[in-house]
Amino acid sequence: LDPGRLPPAAGAGVAGGVTQPTRVLAFDLETTDLDADFGNMIAFGYKWLDEGKAHVLSLLDTNDACGKCGRVDAVSDAPLVKAAWPILASADVWLTWYGKGFDAKYMNTRVLDAGLKPLPPVSHIDLYFTAKHHLKLSSNRLASVQDFLRLPTKKTPLTKRVWRQAQAGHVPSIKYIVDHCRHDVDVLDEAYAKLRPYVRQHPP
Repeated sequence: LDPGRLPPAAGAGVAGGVTQPTRVLAFDLETTDLDADFGNMIAFGYKWLDEGKAHVLSLLDTNDACGKCGRVDAVSDAPLVKAAWPILASADVWLTWYGKGFDAKYMNTRVLDAGLKPLPPVSHIDLYFTAKHHLKLSSNRLASVQDFLRLPTKKTPLTKRVWRQAQAGHVPSIKYIVDHCRHDVDVLDEAYAKLRPYVRQHPP
C-alpha cells in the first residue's frame, strides 16, 4: 500500500466513476516565536505523500527583499499565510509531528490575524502522539525518533543565532531555515512510513 495514499473511505470523492484515494499532506511550520500572537511564520514546508517531493514557501517567496541590505520584510506574514491556506485546505488528511499542539494552532492564529476565513476541518494524524503512546523512548522529539529509527534523512541543527537573524529578515538565515524545514518534512514522511502500523485509526 502506498504510504502516501490511504484506502478510500466511505463517502470518498468519485471522479469519472473512479473512487479517489485520500491525499495526505505532511507539513511543518518555522516561526519567529513559539506564540503566534507575538510571532509569525518564516516558512511553510509541505509534501504530498503521493508525490514524494518536499516544497517550502517562505518570506523570501512572498515578501519584498532589500538587495542592498540583504534583508526581507519579516514583520508581516500575511502573504505567506495566504499562500499556505489553499494547500492546507485541499488536503484530506494532515500529517505532522506535534502539529496538534503547535503547527495547526499556530496556523489558525495567523489565519485569523491575516483576515482570512478559518481553515476547513481536516483529519489530522499527529505522529508525536503515535510515538508517545506506542513507544518507550527517552525523548519523543522528532530528532530522537529519527536517530532511533535510523531514518536516511537527518534533521539539521537550528541555532539561536540563526533563528534571531531570521527574525530580523536576514536572507541567508532564512535560506538556512528553508533548507531546515525541507529536511523536517522529509524526516516526517520517513517516520510515517515506519510508524504507520501504530496509528490506531486512520481518519476517514
